[in-house]
Amino acid sequence: MRPVADNPHRLVRVGSGGNAVEVEGPLSTRRVHRVRADVAAPRLYFANRVNELGRSRPGTAELTIGVEVTVPVEAVLDGAVGPRPDANTARLPVTFAGRASIRLGPGAAGWSDPLPVRLRAGDTISTVTVVSAEHGPVPLGSASDSRAHEGVVRGDARGSAFPPSTGYGYSPWLIAGEPDASHAPFLVIIGDSNAVGYGDRRGTADHFGWVARGLEPWCDVVNLAVSGAVTACGIAFDLPGGFRPEVAIVALGTNDLQGGADASALRERLGTAWRRALDLAGEVVAATIPPLTASRDGWSTLGGQVPVASPSARPDVNDWIRSRPAPLSGLIDLAAAVEGPGGRWLDGMTADGVHASPTGHAAMAEAALAWLRARPHSRTPSRPARSPA
Repeated sequence: MRPVADNPHRLVRVGSGGNAVEVEGPLSTRRVHRVRADVAAPRLYFANRVNELGRSRPGTAELTIGVEVTVPVEAVLDGAVGPRPDANTARLPVTFAGRASIRLGPGAAGWSDPLPVRLRAGDTISTVTVVSAEHGPVPLGSASDSRAHEGVVRGDARGSAFPPSTGYGYSPWLIAGEPDASHAPFLVIIGDSNAVGYGDRRGTADHFGWVARGLEPWCDVVNLAVSGAVTACGIAFDLPGGFRPEVAIVALGTNDLQGGADASALRERLGTAWRRALDLAGEVVAATIPPLTASRDGWSTLGGQVPVASPSARPDVNDWIRSRPAPLSGLIDLAAAVEGPGGRWLDGMTADGVHASPTGHAAMAEAALAWLRARPHSRTPSRPARSPA
């Protein structure tokens, strides 16, 4: 099994502490996913976990989830029946062990039944996920993109016209299957808010980011990043059985530095995180840590910035990462893509000194692509990373 489509649910921060929000009644979220590989009978994966101060924790309430998908008419397999919103698409219910919904207790996860479709690379599949919780909050994810006809509305909006809007919702954590063929590397991302995509936009939605720009178009990616994560934090969810990524990319360290870690402590913490990542994948690649600065002019110039949070620790640790200590097999030099003299962000690369801006995420995506191009037996992307719509 491999992930076969983009635009998954991510453990963002909706408020100051996490992503769990009290919602009255059902909440419907429409998301649009681009398919990367030819695949028959894909399945949807959902989890009940929350972002609690940068750590992945079991949710606090039981969730009830129901879903429908809209796919190209020609993708529907013989015998499957569903209404056709227009001449080109068909709407199909999603079942879970033959039932119309699935109930997930705190920390639980589950798969849908296989969808009766055969999708082609480049197809789009839209999902309408209806989630409700009794006596507790719903773990919301990345914002919808109204320009892509996504949206979030109260109530059960399956089978009805869905008004585009931008808001935080709940959607599939994975769309996965056994593709007919895949020559792309299978990656798992362990990271913080920059890997989640904070600071970037996709159309009208927040949380696009360097992973989505630089790697998702070319690789089979499971993004386990958690906004606010430190090196010792949990990841977004356990990899389902049957998943064995080739490479784990670890992009952590910013929040440890903000918490006061010095170079020695952060080297020890990263080494532990890398060794744990080997439990998930065959090899580990590390990303260098982008700058951390304050500014007296709103980060409009390089000269107006001052490095903060153990300013000597970050360059020391980055030099150590660039030496590729065990067990690393490679590195993605995110810092070099956005950093100017004195450990400051290059002009336009950030808006807050911690997170990359859309320009910064695009530059870091190019660094990820450079690593991918240099990787033996990888596809070699020749076009630039996708930009937000």
